[in-house]
Amino acid sequence: MKKNTTGAGCPRKAMTHALRYELGLQAERTGTCAITFGAISFPSEAVFNAAADAAIDNRHDMIVSVWADNSCEKPSGYALILRSIGGAEVLEVEPAQLDKSRPLVMVSLDRKRMFFLNERAIVVEAKCDRGGKVERAIRRGKSILDKAAADGSERTVRWEHTRVTVEGDIIKTQNN
Repeated sequence: MKKNTTGAGCPRKAMTHALRYELGLQAERTGTCAITFGAISFPSEAVFNAAADAAIDNRHDMIVSVWADNSCEKPSGYALILRSIGGAEVLEVEPAQLDKSRPLVMVSLDRKRMFFLNERAIVVEAKCDRGGKVERAIRRGKSILDKAAADGSERTVRWEHTRVTVEGDIIKTQNN
């Protein structure tokens, strides 16, 4: 097995690349400006509110891996920040491989909703009616992401580091 060098060895960067790739975006293509991929460390309500505000301000839905802290080697979960007319919804989701010939989808924790990227890289919601097959599909999806993050050295995309900090009720966004 190859050692991952995507993102200079940072597991958060490697997982971000893996999410992007396994959800159907190829490394050499950017798709549209409707979706952003990233990672959130030290999750809290304030951090998710700041991410939702950033999604609204930048007019991008977001799919992020969520990490308990900076020392974790694997994410503790995944979130989808989905914009709407009234604001943004933050959903805890899990990756799933429902069809081996298609990219991964994200499934809500209640297993009622699934989300995928269409041909324009726009998040589309559909009803998740796969019954008992969903749990197996989620195990496959997580395994695929873990493997893609570990093998990610073959794929590289530009990494723009954006730091969102929350100080009291002030949200600051900074591109590094």
